[in-house]
Amino acid sequence: MDFKSNTELALCATMTLFFVAQIVIISNNNVLFWDESVYIGMGKFIFSSGSSGLWEPIRPLFLPLIAGTFWATGLDPIIYGRFLAAILSVGSIFITFLIAKKIFGKTEAIISVALLATAPLFFGFASFFLTDISSTFFALLALYLFISYPESQKHLFFSGMFLGIAFLTRFPQIIVLMSVLLFLVFENRRFKKHGNKSNSKEVLKKHSSYYLALQ
Repeated sequence: MDFKSNTELALCATMTLFFVAQIVIISNNNVLFWDESVYIGMGKFIFSSGSSGLWEPIRPLFLPLIAGTFWATGLDPIIYGRFLAAILSVGSIFITFLIAKKIFGKTEAIISVALLATAPLFFGFASFFLTDISSTFFALLALYLFISYPESQKHLFFSGMFLGIAFLTRFPQIIVLMSVLLFLVFENRRFKKHGNKSNSKEVLKKHSSYYLALQ
C-alpha cells in the first residue's frame, strides 16, 4: 500500500473515529448549554412569528434559522442540531487536511488533522449546537476556495458567500472576512503597479498564497 493510500486511510480512520465518538457523546449528554437554548428559542420565535420562544437581538441568525427549521418540521432541534454540529466538525477536519496538504504536504496535513481532532476544546465542544466550531467550518471552506481558485469568479463568489455565512454564524468571523478583503486590496495595488497580467502573476507567485493555485 503506497503512501497516498496510507494518507487517505489515516484521514478516513480519524474522521470516522471522531464522528463515532461525537455520536456517543450526543447519546449520553443531556446537559443543555444556555447558548444552545437561546438559539433554539430564537428559532421558535422566528418560525412562530413571535408567539413562542424568545429573542435576543445581539445573536447571529444562522443557528436560530437552522434550529427553527428543525422545530417547524417536527424534529428535535437539540438532537438534530448537535448531530449537524458533529457533521460540521468532521467537515472542519477534512478541510483542514485539504488546506494543509495544499500549502505544506501530505505528512503535515495528517499531523494537522491529528492535532485538531485531539485538541481538547475542539473535541469537547464539537457536538454542541454552538457557533464556534460551526462558524469555523464555513470560514475554513471559504479560505480553501479562496486559495485554490483565484482566477475563477465562480469559486471566489462561493468563497465570499461562505465567509458571509461564517459571519452570520459568529460575528467575530468578520476578522477572516476583513483579512481576505485586505489581501485583495494589496494584491490589486500590486497589479496596478506592475501594469500587466504576466508581471502580476509573478508578484502573486512570490508574495501570495495564490501561487498554490497557479502551479
